[in-house]
Amino acid sequence: MESTALEEDRPARRQVTEVVTTHASSHDMMTYNIWTHRGYRGNTRREGRGKIIKSDYRCHSALDCGWTRGEKAGNRFICLYFARGLCHHGSSCNYVHRVPDADFELYHRTQPQYDIFGRDRSLDIDASTKGAGSLNRDCTTLYLYLGALASLPDETVEKMVRDDFEEWGEIEEINIVSKKAVGFVRYILRSASEFAKAAMHQQQLRGDTTTGTVLDIRWAHDDPNPVAIARVKAKQEKMLADAYMAAIERLPAEERAAKLQEIALSQAHTKDAVTSAYPNTSHQYEMIGHHDARTGEEEGNHEDAIEEKEDASASEEEDDINRYLSPDELEETDAMHTTTAAVIGDAKKRKVGDGYENHHASPKSNGQSEGQDLLLGGILANYESD
Repeated sequence: MESTALEEDRPARRQVTEVVTTHASSHDMMTYNIWTHRGYRGNTRREGRGKIIKSDYRCHSALDCGWTRGEKAGNRFICLYFARGLCHHGSSCNYVHRVPDADFELYHRTQPQYDIFGRDRSLDIDASTKGAGSLNRDCTTLYLYLGALASLPDETVEKMVRDDFEEWGEIEEINIVSKKAVGFVRYILRSASEFAKAAMHQQQLRGDTTTGTVLDIRWAHDDPNPVAIARVKAKQEKMLADAYMAAIERLPAEERAAKLQEIALSQAHTKDAVTSAYPNTSHQYEMIGHHDARTGEEEGNHEDAIEEKEDASASEEEDDINRYLSPDELEETDAMHTTTAAVIGDAKKRKVGDGYENHHASPKSNGQSEGQDLLLGGILANYESD
């Protein structure tokens, strides 16, 4: 529930004039515990086992809300005694005297280990139905024991519950189970449910004029229905996104723009996310084809040029040899080339045919001289090495 302009300007009202305690404590030397720094409180008044006593005090948001010293100092925790209707400090209180709204919800989402009153939330799931609740369960549903109210029609009980509980925040759903004498109130905001639990525990509904039932309020257990589980998960994700965007909005202009750009870039790399249409790259492949054809043509021309250059070099060498040798020397050189070519050809045939080892062991079997065999051995050695 958002504060009005009048509540913003006025100081918080003192709900009681003096300190309210439920019992007197004894602090004599015989009963003070030096280890726990607590005094023995003696026997307290009980009205019977499990019986809930109606509170004599109640918070009235239209009258009690206002600014406090703690709010002006920057404290963001609400006074628990204010919620119960028995804070005697008023505007001098070090805590906030207001009903929580969406801003309170966003702030306290950043500190989930505390409730809106600054109490530590328990890690024990078994003890999560009382007090500040459990850190492992983000519950916004309150369990109400209705007692004799269950004898009234469900529509009547639901209207009475709504009239009293809507004062502390927007309600998402109310479910009355008369056959079990219980009811459930689910708020949209966690902070609203925390305030309502503290404000309505040990209270009597205003519309109840016949039964006099005193409410016993606790945290409800999680609904095992898969639909409810999916709803809670979606709600938590939405609230987290809203809190994140609200924090970004409070940043300076340059930091906000940089953060938004960072978010956009991170979304661009999300799996299966499409940021823009894939560009047409067909012209690149056409350019590559033209380049390959041109490159192949240039390589062919280059190989032809190399062959022509080699032929020209061989022709020049032959011209140089012919230029410096006499006709008789040229005839002798040609005869040597012819003989060498014949010997190499014959050696290849013998190696492929009967085998080189037998011929080499009997060099005179073919009518060859020892000198020819030596020449043949050297040529074959060069041939094999090649």
